[in-house]
Amino acid sequence: MNATEAPLLLGRICSAWRAISYATPRLWSALHIVEPTFHEHAGAAFEEKLLQRLEATKAWLGRSGRRPLSISLHSTFSRTTVLSTTPSSRLMEALLPFASRWEHVAFTVPFSILATAAHLTEKDVPMLKSVRIDENHEPGFTNPWESLGFLHGPSIHAAHLAGNSFPPTKLPLRWGGLTDLTISVGSSANWVAASNTLTSEMTLQVFLWCPQLRAFRLRVGDIPGTESGFGESVLELSLRTLDLECRTPSLTLGRLFRRLFLPQMLALRLQGEFMDKGAARPTIYAPLIAAAPRLERLEISLELLSKSSLVYLLHELPSTLREIQISRYTRDAAAGDNHILDDEVLECLIAPPDFPATRCRGLQVLEMRNSYCFFSDKTLLSFLESRPTLKRVSLSFRRAKEVDVGAKLQPSIRNGLQLDLKYLPPVVLHCSPWEGLPGLCLE
Repeated sequence: MNATEAPLLLGRICSAWRAISYATPRLWSALHIVEPTFHEHAGAAFEEKLLQRLEATKAWLGRSGRRPLSISLHSTFSRTTVLSTTPSSRLMEALLPFASRWEHVAFTVPFSILATAAHLTEKDVPMLKSVRIDENHEPGFTNPWESLGFLHGPSIHAAHLAGNSFPPTKLPLRWGGLTDLTISVGSSANWVAASNTLTSEMTLQVFLWCPQLRAFRLRVGDIPGTESGFGESVLELSLRTLDLECRTPSLTLGRLFRRLFLPQMLALRLQGEFMDKGAARPTIYAPLIAAAPRLERLEISLELLSKSSLVYLLHELPSTLREIQISRYTRDAAAGDNHILDDEVLECLIAPPDFPATRCRGLQVLEMRNSYCFFSDKTLLSFLESRPTLKRVSLSFRRAKEVDVGAKLQPSIRNGLQLDLKYLPPVVLHCSPWEGLPGLCLE
């Protein structure tokens, strides 16, 4: 809802354009609403801004005719808001009369606001195709997610649900019709304590319910000391993309991938951290390799790797792999000091003359972002020269440049290779006879 957006911008040119704008419902079929920022001393000023936004919302949607609507609502209420304040649900209430035309909705709101839509049923949202809910934590408020009947809409194929704590397997979704699903339960601080944490066993159950699922993003963790009751059966799925944030990788990776066969999976993103660095053994990734024989893109956290496990992955990943990304999961600078990404690792990817089918034969993209590479420029140059299929290489070093790699690869760069190498700047000494020698004291 900005003056630079098409409906309002066109209306400011002249009266004729304004008339055309107002008479074109398609221009008014998408709306992003941000609640005015509340603070303790806002008082009447906040109320005035809220009323203005409320009237603008009603006017905007009133011009949308019968078009399907794409709506997002972002509440500024958060856990830092004064506890004596109750979140305002008036903006949400203004959207409810248009529920029959909701097509794509995204709500980042406290649950007390979301609860105002609890009376909606599947019959009220016949056009709803995708729903995104990011719950703002509200102290002292119980979150009955299962009461949101509109989540059972007949046309919903994509759902993104994130909150502090909710029972994923009790959500009123039409699981069988979902093709794109995100479930993110619990914060990094309280995931173990949350009784509703999504476990690997629950994840397998969701897979059973969603035979059409093509993309799945989730945060999963298993409580140490518990056993998986899923049995030894293996699920063959049509999943194409899996984004897994793993809180207990030493438990979860094996439990999950031993039960899955993903012949169509092309992209895998693994985030997390081994609290015990000795747990990052090569064998922990064997079930993953077996489960995804056609993988084309792998993005993995540096904190999930040891040198031996990374070398194992580079040797065993399928020849279909096109892209490898390694990035840090935490902001801890020490995470990049383990010297995993050294010459030994990169040498695994130097293609020999016979160019065997293993070792990522078709590699096109290599990115090691914020991971700090420790291999030499000489080894890097050998790798780049041995891989004519490369299209993009992005690396960060915690040292100065040794060799001008870009200058030596100008033919490849002219042919389309994107080379992004970040080094520390060279140390420049500024010497002056007027400054004297450091540490020399003349009396």
